[in-house]
Amino acid sequence: MKIVRTSDKGFEKEFKRIVNRGKSFDPSFEKKVSAILLGVEKRGDRALFEYTKRFDGVALTAKTVEVSPLE
Repeated sequence: MKIVRTSDKGFEKEFKRIVNRGKSFDPSFEKKVSAILLGVEKRGDRALFEYTKRFDGVALTAKTVEVSPLE
């Protein structure tokens, strides 16, 4: 975490950078996310397990994500 104070040199420039950092939008992201959501909608857990392995590097199965009655 970076602490920014109004008294810091270059505060206004840094503040604008922070405020505007999420405003750029790449339409290809929306297309990719839509494809992932559609995959999950159609293939359920199987798709979730595939995406988890692809993006997080973790191999899940129905057995490894099963929640016990105590949990």
